[in-house]
Amino acid sequence: MELRIFTEPQMGATYQDLLKVAKATEDAGYDAFFRSDHYLTMGDRDGLPGPTDSWVTLAGLTVQT
Repeated sequence: MELRIFTEPQMGATYQDLLKVAKATEDAGYDAFFRSDHYLTMGDRDGLPGPTDSWVTLAGLTVQT
């Protein structure tokens, strides 16, 4: 069985939040880290600090993990 982590950063996560989760994912031995490519929030949340681009975020995380 492969275990993976999927995040929804458009709901309010910063790049630093994603970096912490990506590093924890790697340190825990999970098989993959994913993030959504949505720019808009779902429901009644404001989504602040705002959305990040999925490809740019993943490129940055690749350098730092």
